[in-house]
Amino acid sequence: MDYDLNRLGDREFEHLSQALAVSELGSEVHVFGDGPDGGREASFEGTFDLLRDRVSGGSWQGYGVLQAKYRRRPEGATRDAGWFVGQVRTELEKWSDPGSNRVRGGRRPEFLLLTTNVVLSPAPRSGGIDVVDALLEGYAQRLGLRGWEVWHYDKLCRLIDVASGVRTGYRHFVTPGDVLSRLLDRFPESSPPTRSAHPYLREAHTPLPGRYLPAQLLNPRYGVVPFLGRSRLLGELVEWCERTDIFSVALIVGQGGSGKTRLATELCSHMRSRRWDAGMVDAPAFARGPLVDSPSLLVFDYSDQVSDLVKEGLAALAHRPAGPPVRVLLLARHATGASDSWWSRLADATDQTVTEMVDLRVTLEDHPMDQEERMLHAERATRAFADHLGSSAYTPPDVAGDDFASPLLVHMAALLAAQGDTVNHPAGGRSTRETVLAQILGRERRAWTAHLPAHRLEDLHPSHANRAVLVVSLVTPSRAEIFDLLKAFPEFADPTLRSKISEWLSAVYPDSSIGPDLLAEELHAQSADLAEVVSAIYRSPACGDRHLARLLQVLGRGAERREQPARVLGDLFADHIQELVDRALANADGELAGTLNGALWICWLTYRELNFIVAVSTTEHALGPHGAGAAALLVGLTYLRACATQLLAAREGPEMRSYHVGALIALGERYADAGRYDEALTTTEEAVVEFTKLDPNTTENLEQWIRLAFQLFGCLSVRYAQLGRHDDAVQVGELADGLAREFTPERVASPSSHAQLLSSLAGSYSGLGKLDKGLAAATEAKSLCQQSGGDDSEEILSGILFNIGSTLRESGRDADALRHYREALSGYRRLAAEDAAGKYLPDLAQIELSIGQTILEIGLGRRRAGEEEAARSDFAEARVALEEASELYWKLSLQLPDRFNPEFNRALCELARCHVHLGFPVKAVDALRAAAGLLPDVESIRNGRRYPWLEKQAGHLVDTLSELGLECDDVRSVARDVLELLRGAEAASPGILLHPLARSLHQVAYFDALGGDDGAILLLDEASATWSDLVSQLEDTPGPGHVRGRSSEQAPVSRDAIMMSWTRTLSSLTSLYNTAGHYSAARAYTRKTVEIWRELASIDGEHRESLARSLVQLGYLAELIFMGAGVPACREALTHLRAYCADHPDRAANTVGVFRSIGDLFQMSGLTAEVATTAADVRRLGDPAEVLGASMRSDRDR
Repeated sequence: MDYDLNRLGDREFEHLSQALAVSELGSEVHVFGDGPDGGREASFEGTFDLLRDRVSGGSWQGYGVLQAKYRRRPEGATRDAGWFVGQVRTELEKWSDPGSNRVRGGRRPEFLLLTTNVVLSPAPRSGGIDVVDALLEGYAQRLGLRGWEVWHYDKLCRLIDVASGVRTGYRHFVTPGDVLSRLLDRFPESSPPTRSAHPYLREAHTPLPGRYLPAQLLNPRYGVVPFLGRSRLLGELVEWCERTDIFSVALIVGQGGSGKTRLATELCSHMRSRRWDAGMVDAPAFARGPLVDSPSLLVFDYSDQVSDLVKEGLAALAHRPAGPPVRVLLLARHATGASDSWWSRLADATDQTVTEMVDLRVTLEDHPMDQEERMLHAERATRAFADHLGSSAYTPPDVAGDDFASPLLVHMAALLAAQGDTVNHPAGGRSTRETVLAQILGRERRAWTAHLPAHRLEDLHPSHANRAVLVVSLVTPSRAEIFDLLKAFPEFADPTLRSKISEWLSAVYPDSSIGPDLLAEELHAQSADLAEVVSAIYRSPACGDRHLARLLQVLGRGAERREQPARVLGDLFADHIQELVDRALANADGELAGTLNGALWICWLTYRELNFIVAVSTTEHALGPHGAGAAALLVGLTYLRACATQLLAAREGPEMRSYHVGALIALGERYADAGRYDEALTTTEEAVVEFTKLDPNTTENLEQWIRLAFQLFGCLSVRYAQLGRHDDAVQVGELADGLAREFTPERVASPSSHAQLLSSLAGSYSGLGKLDKGLAAATEAKSLCQQSGGDDSEEILSGILFNIGSTLRESGRDADALRHYREALSGYRRLAAEDAAGKYLPDLAQIELSIGQTILEIGLGRRRAGEEEAARSDFAEARVALEEASELYWKLSLQLPDRFNPEFNRALCELARCHVHLGFPVKAVDALRAAAGLLPDVESIRNGRRYPWLEKQAGHLVDTLSELGLECDDVRSVARDVLELLRGAEAASPGILLHPLARSLHQVAYFDALGGDDGAILLLDEASATWSDLVSQLEDTPGPGHVRGRSSEQAPVSRDAIMMSWTRTLSSLTSLYNTAGHYSAARAYTRKTVEIWRELASIDGEHRESLARSLVQLGYLAELIFMGAGVPACREALTHLRAYCADHPDRAANTVGVFRSIGDLFQMSGLTAEVATTAADVRRLGDPAEVLGASMRSDRDR
């Protein structure tokens, strides 16, 4: 809010300035009282992270002073700013005078902090803020100033907003009137909300429970020990939060106890004071709905264990085109080395979105505490613990040794000291860390044992008490859940005993946490009966998915460091892997599926015992319609199966290699199902390498070897086809087809497998333009599939029918294509009716889009034939299909935007075409606007975000806008939006998007030219330069002369096509310059056009006519400048035109107009002989198009 600072007066304003300086800069500020102050209201010396040094760019580090300038009677912004500038200049002159008292009796400041109650305008250059800044800049070198800040009226109001203590103390001065002050005193001081608006955010700091055991004081979320040190890191994190990006990620890595969570909680508190939503993320709740409606800081602890559904939620937040800023802070123990698979899995699950948007990385081991910091931590922590434990006599521990580099280890030593204990000397090969943990755990055991009599449990055996605490540490149950879970233990069969134990545990651990995670891990490592406790929890009917997920998380954390948890987790998987997978897949969108995947990875990295390997490698993973979470889990399982079979082959001998090949083939299929086609191909090619090492004699029989070969080459053909490599797909696919035909088919492949191969081959034949072969292969595939009658026959048949339809459409047989599309649609609809998870939604969307496009083309054909009524009926039917496709793609894009946004865009563009042909331009514009809305924002691209599908998506829009030719402000606005986006993307990643950028520039220039805008010439000049850059790029790139987008589905564009597009831009420039009377410029661009057509004509004689036309245009322009200058161009044009007519006699009649234009030019130059020969050419062609000649002359005149 705004405050009335003009009621303060000089003295109170100085006091307010001092109070705010102390609030913002801390206790290093030294305040001066009334009297001569030597030009200072306060001074400060030290390091201040919230202020920037203008010389080094770092924090303020040195000596500075605060000066307050209060204006009693403000007279308006301009006069007030002038007054303040004069005041500052006077002070600077005094500091500049070496004979002044303040210089002789003190020291010159390196930093100045100025406060004033006047309003300073933010207007560039002329505003008060910039004027004062320029004044200080002018004195900086003379005075040795390294930095300055001005807290003017608006800045002071914001500081008062945040500083509640200052606001309370000055309320009667800064609010309008004493009556309001008294009213406000009746209500508690407003403060940032203590609860987040987001249900998935937990508060970073929570109050300490009323009852607690000493080890709980170590939990960072209670904030018992004041935050110390790391002010520079905290400043960097605050600065990262306050950037302008809509989405950004930071990563903090450090071993357990290094202070990651404490640093994160302090950052959360800091950002909440700035009215942000900030806190620790509850992963399951986040996965259900990661929505934000205010600036938010989301902290993910143990990021290496977040589920794939959480990762998808993060990707969704990153893809927002607009909205409040979101900062994601990832905390993890590892980022590199053997355990870095979580980072690559995060990249895979988010299509690199999250991992590529990391703007800050911090490794806490790179910022160790020095000896002085350790001693300060020890002293403050011991005092804080002693206060909470009621201790009066204590001595801070000696933590001078480098063994105490971890803040948590220092705090543990301090906790021992607060209880009158000291750190034992490490013995028996134990480290200091292990020794301290053992001591803390020993004290914790004694503490929980001491509470047993109060709950009538004095006879409870220590081992039974340990088991009960283990249950709490493993699954963090509620009091009622403890009672139910303990029922699985024979020693706790008595309900009365269970009730007492539940009451005891709830009393000593009210938040179901025994302290920092390292202490729980130490408990698990020391408990010989951990495996029995885990087995009992798993068997318990009360163990829900949430408990299982928590159990896997906790064991996974410990498995990375300790042998006991790793062995227990491995045995759990070895005995129950199939049950766990089935249970996870039963609720694929739940927490268990993602958690299971992460725990499997950790177990694979830490525990490679044969029983675990066999369990994973022999588990059947039926895909089924299980949703995105299951797909990620199954990719992970199959990858582990491939790793396991590789290890088994190494241990058991080469006879196991065929199993490894099969696992690699399956992994390729899993990757393909997840849309990760590059990884699918790489994995399948790896399977080929392993297959070549396979000796048929080491397999069970030759028939098995041939079956494996068919399966491998068939899958490889499909992988090539998915990436558009149809030549390779056909070559490998025909090899597999040959195997199926040479041997008895049933011995090599089932009819459905052979049908799938032929269907894929049909698509590759069509991609190569071999439509007849494609149709024949697809028809045979259909026949085989109908014969097979297997469980999956309808799914395979529907896919084959779609491929047949696509092949027929490519060959121009739209009616036949439509019939097959509709049959495929019926099949997929039947499959979708029995599928609750939406497995077939992508197929339905693709078919609806193809049906809509096909009917639209049929309608356009009927309109050209004059069948208007039938055409409109077709357009109406096409609209229904395209609207259905758009709705389906909308649903899919919400889940996987990178994969489905381009197709959603395509459907909307086709819908816009349909609306135009139906005569609904407003609806067409709405569809185009919706398509443009799917494009990313320019700012995210400039900040380094990559969008692999951007070229394809923007290309759809550019093509549609060009084709429809709608001339209205809304369409021009869409075109300009696309242009600005492409400019930003090209600036961020030069050379990637030149092709769509050039087309977009030409398109916007066209719209500007229609509106009479002179900017069209500038845009066309930019387009021409872009085409030139693109051609140069192709010339510098080895390999075939074409450009391809990032998307594997993007069709290649030949260099010739790019050169021809360039000529269209040059021709438009020539026309505009010619119309404006700039003949020299028009001639220059025509010369460039002629150069391009000469190059193209030298490669392909088809282009000689275009070259001749350009030469004629050049001749006319030359004649306008100098009589006879156009003759050489005309003679060259005549040569090329005659050669073209000789090569293409069937097209010669179309060149009559060009011959006539050449004759006219010869006539203008008085060359009668050339006129005669040109007239003979015209007579020889029969002059069938007098109208064409008149049209050409009209064009020339224009």
